[in-house]
Amino acid sequence: MFRYFLLLSSVILATNFCAAVERPVVSGASEVTATISPTSTPAPAFTAVPTRTVSPSALPPPSPIPTPTVTTELPDTVTPTPQDITSLTTKFKDMVVTVSYPKQAPSIADLRLVIARQNQIIYDDKVSPDLQAGDENNFDLLDIKSPEFHNLDQDAEMEIILHFLTNGSYCCAYTAIFDYDSTHDLYVKSSQKSWGPFRNLPRLVDVDEGGDTEFISHNEDFSSTFGPHAISGAAPIQVWQYTADGLRIVTKEFPELVRQDADQWWQAYTDEASDWYGLSVSLSAYIADQCLLGETIDWEQAATTYDNGVSNESWNAYLQRLQKALKDYGYTCMLDFPDSTPTATPTSETGWTTITDFKFVKDMAFDQDGHLWLATSEGAVKWDPTSQTATKYTVDDGLAGDSVKSIAVAPDGVVWFGTTNGVSRFDGQSWTSYTEADGLGHNDIEAITIAPDGAIWFATDGGISRFMPPE
Repeated sequence: MFRYFLLLSSVILATNFCAAVERPVVSGASEVTATISPTSTPAPAFTAVPTRTVSPSALPPPSPIPTPTVTTELPDTVTPTPQDITSLTTKFKDMVVTVSYPKQAPSIADLRLVIARQNQIIYDDKVSPDLQAGDENNFDLLDIKSPEFHNLDQDAEMEIILHFLTNGSYCCAYTAIFDYDSTHDLYVKSSQKSWGPFRNLPRLVDVDEGGDTEFISHNEDFSSTFGPHAISGAAPIQVWQYTADGLRIVTKEFPELVRQDADQWWQAYTDEASDWYGLSVSLSAYIADQCLLGETIDWEQAATTYDNGVSNESWNAYLQRLQKALKDYGYTCMLDFPDSTPTATPTSETGWTTITDFKFVKDMAFDQDGHLWLATSEGAVKWDPTSQTATKYTVDDGLAGDSVKSIAVAPDGVVWFGTTNGVSRFDGQSWTSYTEADGLGHNDIEAITIAPDGAIWFATDGGISRFMPPE
């Protein structure tokens, strides 16, 4: 009984103590008060917190938006670790853009872009470039620039621009543009441009200070038809603007810029008279600019400089090729081109006669009609000595390769051509070509001869090959 009395006394004492101490009262995030009732029991070591009002300007700045974590799938499906990934990040206001790719053997197929706004990812995908014909062999990534922010269309949203270079033999420079879709609150790739074979990226400049950003580039595809890819940058100027439909060429809207470019290439042309390829490349860029301007050309001075220089083709042959290239690449020229018909004619007089319209001729043969077929480094030429007219044939017409080294005419009138890329036959109407895949010993042909039995023999870098045409 005494034991129950002690237990009851303990419960009563504990109840009195708890009643004597009131719990703290919290009234809002910035105000805390505490009340202690007097008692003979020592008060707990509580410290009262005074009421305090905090100004919003005194708050610490928000933490920066963290860089999005990027993962990329390698071709062998092994997920790379962060140590295996190279990332480039650009920040603008509340946006963070990161482009990443594997450190080992990167290709443009591995490029991944992540766009975050207010710490929310609104684009996360591979760039997936739209390759042009031939670009599929230039996948290796050579270099990539940090993402850029530009307001290209003068709306409320910034476009994101990604420049990258591939490591093919002659290729290429690309620009991809990502635009904001306000309807779906995400970014989409709206445009992509390949700038040509020389890996020269465009300059972004507001040329006329009118508020629009122009892309300044050069038509390298046009100029690459006149010289090796190693001659970088010798090409007529091009100006592009970004619109809702993508990049639009507006070169004609900036005549002063075109005129400055034309003056530059004319000066280069007159300075490069001793350069094998510089002549045709620089002059072609100059004439293309003049086409856009609709201005005249001093053909006499151009021809004199050309003839005094070192070139691998005649002036007349060059003019024919130039007019075709201008047409193929959309230069609508109203220029009065000089006559490109060969002017030199063999005479019946004794002694020597030299025709300089065709240079670097490797071989030649007459056909039954009196036409002289020429093998040149720029294609095959059929020349009529009587009418002084020449017809040129290249790979565009069906020739196996433009560098022709040997020619032979069969008794049936078929003309055989040996090139550095196989053999071609021309019957006056159609072309047929043969390569190693068809049984030829080697694609590089040095000589052709025709046997009495009608078989065609070819001297190649891999031995001699014989072809018997079907009857």
